[in-house]
Amino acid sequence: MNEAQGWAQKKLAAAQGEAAAFDKVYKQYKLAPDVTKRRMYYETMERVLSQTDKVIVEAPGTVPYLPLPALRQTPPDDSRQKGDR
Repeated sequence: MNEAQGWAQKKLAAAQGEAAAFDKVYKQYKLAPDVTKRRMYYETMERVLSQTDKVIVEAPGTVPYLPLPALRQTPPDDSRQKGDR
């Protein structure tokens, strides 16, 4: 029974912490919705993309995905002669 009460208190504290964090973000959102949305998007993308080794480039006329880690691992092409460079 003590274990169940401890678990419930832990869950309640976590929920209260999340609610307080939401309230802080909501206050900022009410003041500047566009800025807050953009900031939340950038923070989310930073968190998600930091866990990958891919590089995404979004610009006109570029390849949208460059496998840079794979390119770094590829040995240089030594089959060309020095005069060809």
